[in-house]
Amino acid sequence: MPKIGLSVSLCVADIARGDVLIGDVKKIIAGTRCADEADWTKVITDYRTESWIEFPDKAEEVLRQLIADDKVEQPRLENDNHSPKVSVSKKTYWVDSEDDIIWHDAE
Repeated sequence: MPKIGLSVSLCVADIARGDVLIGDVKKIIAGTRCADEADWTKVITDYRTESWIEFPDKAEEVLRQLIADDKVEQPRLENDNHSPKVSVSKKTYWVDSEDDIIWHDAE
């Protein structure tokens, strides 16, 4: 079953590390708010030195492929408060269905 990711940094790291196959990803519904390439470049630059320090080139390649394949949705571009809740410790940043998503603005 295709997976839905809820965090660009965490999900891309899982893919780059080989824990999740990019072909198994339906999409990532991100908490990012990147309106253009300059925004993505800033996010990627930050993640390369923070979240993806072990594999920055591979992770950037993965994210750029997901973006090119139109598999990254950013609901915050429409409503800044509308983003998925994730828990690193509970590893709730992958779901099987959008019905499983808990939204920050739904509380």
